[in-house]
Amino acid sequence: MSFEHNETMILLTDLKHMGFSEKLIDELLPAPELKVNPRRPGGPRMRLWHEDDVREAMKTDAYQSRLPVWLKRHNAGKKAAAARKRAVEAREDEERAATRELLDRLVKEITPPKILKRGELRRRALESRHAWAAYRGTLYDGDPLDCDDEETIERWMVNYVRHEMMDYDAAVEQFHGEGSFDAAREYREAVLRAIAKAYPYLAEACLSAELRRWDMDARIDYFMKHFRDGDEYDPESTLVREFLYYLETDALDQLFPDAFGEARPKE
Repeated sequence: MSFEHNETMILLTDLKHMGFSEKLIDELLPAPELKVNPRRPGGPRMRLWHEDDVREAMKTDAYQSRLPVWLKRHNAGKKAAAARKRAVEAREDEERAATRELLDRLVKEITPPKILKRGELRRRALESRHAWAAYRGTLYDGDPLDCDDEETIERWMVNYVRHEMMDYDAAVEQFHGEGSFDAAREYREAVLRAIAKAYPYLAEACLSAELRRWDMDARIDYFMKHFRDGDEYDPESTLVREFLYYLETDALDQLFPDAFGEARPKE
C-alpha cells in the first residue's frame, strides 16, 4: 500500500496514537504551534507539529527503541478491551434472552378486556380524559368532555381500555436491560391486537396507534444504533494514516524494520 506525502500538521492525539510519549515529544520535537480549536474557540489551543518534523523524529533511535515496548502495551490493551467487550456482549445476550422469555410469558398472559357497551366505554373514556386534563391543569386547552372528534375519542377509548381495564402498565414496568425497548413495543402491539379483537369497531384506532408509535420508535432506534457510539476517526495526515494502516495490519516492522529486527513482538 502506497501513500502520497502531503505536508500537514499533526495533532497531539495523533502522536499518542503513534506511540509518542510526552517525554519523547519534548525530547524529539520542536515546540508546537498553537492554534484555536475551531470546535471549541474558547477552549485550550491545539498543539500542532509539522509532519516533516514528526517523520524525522520517528527515524531516531529513541523513538524506534520505544516502539516495540509501546506496541506490546498497545496490543495488550486491545486484548483487554476485546475481553471486556466480549464480557459485556455475553451479559447483554443473557439479558436479551431473559427479556424475550419474559415477553413471551406476558403475551401469553394477556387477558381479553371486559366488553362494555359502546356508549358506556365512550363515557368512561371521556371522563378519564377529563380527570387527566384536570390533574395536569390543561383544561384551558379544551375540556375533553366537549370533544366532538370521533377519531380522537376512539383513540381515548383505546387508551382507556389499555391503561384502565388491562394490566398493561404493570407488565411494561417489568422490562429492564437489553432488549427491553423492543420488548415493550412488541407487548404494546400485542395488547392493541387484543383490544381490536375485543372491540372490532376500535380496530382502526388500534392500528393507527400501533403504526404511529412504530414510526416514532423506529426513528429513535435508528438514532441509538447509528449515533450513540459513533466515534469515527478520520485523520487527514498521510503519516498518521500510514502508521495506523500498518498498525491495524500488524505489520509495523515494514515501516520500521530497524526497530524490530528479527524478533517481532507477539500479541
